[in-house]
Amino acid sequence: MRREVFLGFLVTKLLHGAGERTSSARILRLAQELGETISREQGVDDGGTAGDDGWDFGRRLADVKRQLGGECRVVDAAGREVRLELSRCPFQEVIAGAPCLCLVTAGVFGAMGSLRWGYGAVELEQTMAQGAATCRVRVAGRPLPRSGTVLQFARPGAPQGIPRPMVPGGGLRGILQRWEENLLRWLLRGGEDAVIEALPPGLRCRVEHPCRVLVLAPGRQAGVGWLRRGRGAVRRLVPQALTAAVDGRLAVVVPAAGEAEGGLLANALQRAAPAGFWRVGVGGPAGRWSELAASYRQALAALAVGTGLDEDAPLWFDHLGVHRLLHYLEEVPQAVLAAQQMLAPLEEYDRRHTAGLVRTIQAYLDHQGRAGEAARELFIHPTTLRYRLRRAQTLGGFDLGRYEDRLWLLLCLRLHRTSPS
Repeated sequence: MRREVFLGFLVTKLLHGAGERTSSARILRLAQELGETISREQGVDDGGTAGDDGWDFGRRLADVKRQLGGECRVVDAAGREVRLELSRCPFQEVIAGAPCLCLVTAGVFGAMGSLRWGYGAVELEQTMAQGAATCRVRVAGRPLPRSGTVLQFARPGAPQGIPRPMVPGGGLRGILQRWEENLLRWLLRGGEDAVIEALPPGLRCRVEHPCRVLVLAPGRQAGVGWLRRGRGAVRRLVPQALTAAVDGRLAVVVPAAGEAEGGLLANALQRAAPAGFWRVGVGGPAGRWSELAASYRQALAALAVGTGLDEDAPLWFDHLGVHRLLHYLEEVPQAVLAAQQMLAPLEEYDRRHTAGLVRTIQAYLDHQGRAGEAARELFIHPTTLRYRLRRAQTLGGFDLGRYEDRLWLLLCLRLHRTSPS
């Protein structure tokens, strides 16, 4: 997806997610941060000590707009005042439906002016959002009369006294990366179709080919820098992938290629780190952006349900078989309650006598009823294991000789393990 589309989509979401005044303030803060960062990169935050050549500063402002995908030229400049004309907006596809996007220009120019001159004022003399053929912007290093849309950016104290904004990666690229991550987090948490359908045609973000979500979670041997290492592995293997850190994990959106090709990618990602460093959960395909949330939840479910399975291989939600039921049962409160009630007598006995009945049943089922293997895993004698199983059957009222009871116990144990306590 093009960066312009990402940014436009994100800002449009901000407009939907809060009132007009609140959204305007949020957009303006982002734009100011962008302007301050660009100013420091270009070395124009000198408070005017390098001279007040308005033409030079105007050309810098126009260059910023061109970097963001717009077309801009300096119309007039004198001392601490510059007038610019924009013939193309970076948000050209959506500007008619979102006039608050003009605050991006105002915030960037105003912040750069305040860092250049110690004070910055921006007047939007005319805008394409209001139907004009071009935008005309006036930037000054002094207060302007509030005759129209005027924003004032006063900055007390010495210019070098303002700390540099903490932007991941630094500079414009870092800010764009952070905005992309914010958008992806919103999509993964359930971007509503109603909001997406309401966007202008250029921003109806349908994926031409299905995508799927992979989730990297820290493994048993994860180190402090596992997240940074995971991003690097993704960039090497799938440069076009979209990534976002969500709740201590790394979400990755990749094309949903055929299963064989997707398996190669997931396996390569799993092998990109030592065993136990991270685990990879793979969700199902999503044919549209609003379906990414479901794929993300499936990848999380694969990681949760797959606990205890082969953690050094990717965990595909589509390959979990009967364990996929747990993903849906977790959404049913009655199923969670039934699992808790089933295991309650055994857990109570374990608390009182440190008998390990629940762990014993789990090992017995994991080894498909082979008592010798289960006993070796638990480091106990097979006779002790059989005694524990008889005690558990008496307390729980089930029969391990019946297939239905074994299946029900397996589901209860898995559901109890993955559900919140």
